[in-house]
Amino acid sequence: MQIVIYTLLNYLNCSINQDTNYNIAKCLLLNIRKLRSLSLEDTALLCNVSPSTLKRFCKLVGFDNYSTFKHLLDNHDLPFNYDGFITNYNNTSYVDELYNGLKSIEMIPQESFDKLAYFIENADHIYILGYGDFYFQAGYLQNVMLYHKKLFEIISQYDELNNLKKLKENDLIIVTSLTGGYVKKIRNILNGLKCKKVLITMDTTDAYEDFFTVLRIKYNSDSNTNKYLIMRIYEKIISSYYFYKTGQNLNCETRINKI
Repeated sequence: MQIVIYTLLNYLNCSINQDTNYNIAKCLLLNIRKLRSLSLEDTALLCNVSPSTLKRFCKLVGFDNYSTFKHLLDNHDLPFNYDGFITNYNNTSYVDELYNGLKSIEMIPQESFDKLAYFIENADHIYILGYGDFYFQAGYLQNVMLYHKKLFEIISQYDELNNLKKLKENDLIIVTSLTGGYVKKIRNILNGLKCKKVLITMDTTDAYEDFFTVLRIKYNSDSNTNKYLIMRIYEKIISSYYFYKTGQNLNCETRINKI
């Protein structure tokens, strides 16, 4: 279901006009939990459009047809073995980019997220660093983790980096720099810090040996899918921390191992 949600959210975020297709995307998102049980005709009625208009919308946002859309809704997990996405003449459709990016995140070893959950639990101070697409998603991470009684402070301005000098060995910073440009810009500051450092990146040109953990997305893209890749990483951080604290996944399934 997540890839459907990300696709619809991206359409809303990138829409210039709040036209019929915008309203369809909004209606689908607001009723996302109901859609599994609805037929094409029922869903069209819910969106106040004709079935043919709904079919055209599905193609517009990157699904082969309405059946493909419904199939993805029925999958609780990301459909990495499903090849029913359409591509444009360059074979680089938005859905393909999102699919490949999300798939690469699921390939990051769970042990890396478990280690980060341990760092989060034992840190007295936690800062999130980044630039650009990162800020809204960082606010989401901050808000959810505050619910779990862990305060994440966000730094997005260069002159705020001086606040990091006070951090101690058990404190933590999480740097989000998908292209690697931001982390290289502040590398001289980071190198002088005693705290633990974690990096989220797609950059493969540097080993980043000065970071305790690197969550590396093995996919290179400068498209507007990046903000959704960041959000997925943050979601996995949240769910891993929740498991660390409770022994259960957010979907209430219990994993076997815990660090």
